Amino acid sequence: MNTDNSPQSSKTDLKEHWNSTYSKNPIEKLGWYESDLSPSLKLIELCKLALDARILNIGAGSSTLIDELLEQGYTNLIATDISEVALNDLVRRTGDSDYLECITDDLTAPEKLKEIDEVDLWIDRAVLHFFVEKRDKDAYFTLLKEKVR
Repeated sequence: MNTDNSPQSSKTDLKEHWNSTYSKNPIEKLGWYESDLSPSLKLIELCKLALDARILNIGAGSSTLIDELLEQGYTNLIATDISEVALNDLVRRTGDSDYLECITDDLTAPEKLKEIDEVDLWIDRAVLHFFVEKRDKDAYFTLLKEKVR
């Protein structure tokens, strides 16, 4: 049992939890897996973005949305997740694309994401609802406001 209640310990526990979740379960069995991408794709289409628009997919983990956006010709995609296991699976599925940057980071205490340039579109289908603490939601929305053009 972990008795270390430091922020770093809790961050490590959270990362281990998600790495374990992605390691032990096929993506299709995860509750947030989306086999029908059409609702998301229709919303993206309505944005009328150029194919080189910077698109950030928050909690990209098991989603195949990045796969589809690459197939549609988008060339400036960023996928982020707290789980490097999830992002490694994404890279395996999509190949080592020059059009995709993967960033492992914690949205409640972002480090690498704070360093990226602004994005044109922020996509989050499955992350925000996991944040129940006000400080976590505040960190999420602070990052969003800083990074979306």
